[in-house]
Amino acid sequence: TARNIKAMGFKSQRFWISLDSMFSIDENDEPHVIQSYYKIQRDYVSKCCNAGIKLGLVMFSSFATPYGVHYDNGYSVPDPEEDPELYGRWLNVNGRCAAKLKELFPEFNVFEPGNEPDFANASCIHKDGYIWMGDYGANVDYLFNDEVKANIILDLCYYVRKYVKEVDPTTRVSIPGLTNLDTTPDFLDTMYRRIESKTLPYGTEYSDTEPDHYFDVLN
Repeated sequence: TARNIKAMGFKSQRFWISLDSMFSIDENDEPHVIQSYYKIQRDYVSKCCNAGIKLGLVMFSSFATPYGVHYDNGYSVPDPEEDPELYGRWLNVNGRCAAKLKELFPEFNVFEPGNEPDFANASCIHKDGYIWMGDYGANVDYLFNDEVKANIILDLCYYVRKYVKEVDPTTRVSIPGLTNLDTTPDFLDTMYRRIESKTLPYGTEYSDTEPDHYFDVLN
């Protein structure tokens, strides 16, 4: 990859990082680096940047989970309506992981917390129990509706942005990359309507209706 980057003169790259492979979570919900995975990613990122990458975007290819919580796959999320306390822990754990990731990889200029939340089969954001790439009938009980999905993504972006900017205020946060489905514009509209609803973000004393406080980049 590094050889091709140098040959083609590429200056930006999207790096996939699995948070549940990069960090273990202790009883205080604090992240600790898993050295075996970190060393592989550190070597890869360094080679890419030495070959010419100046803009590094990191996408979370899986989420971290609070201490004592085990999900079937890395894109499972606590239900914010059924267990708001666990959901709040999940937001903070992923925010802390993002901050630690920024410390470990200062080359990451943009953080993208997740991927394709508007995808119809919900493979990238769902409740625990979801069967990866299973059929709709098997997974129907583990899907979030679009409003809840939008809330989760916006909350996550808000928390990641808060934590990474404590490490480096110049770091930007992008909403997870959307698909090109016919329904994608509707999902984006839902996200903005949820910001305007005065019910977000989770766990704050006051609502925040300023989109720039949730994300810096519309991806």
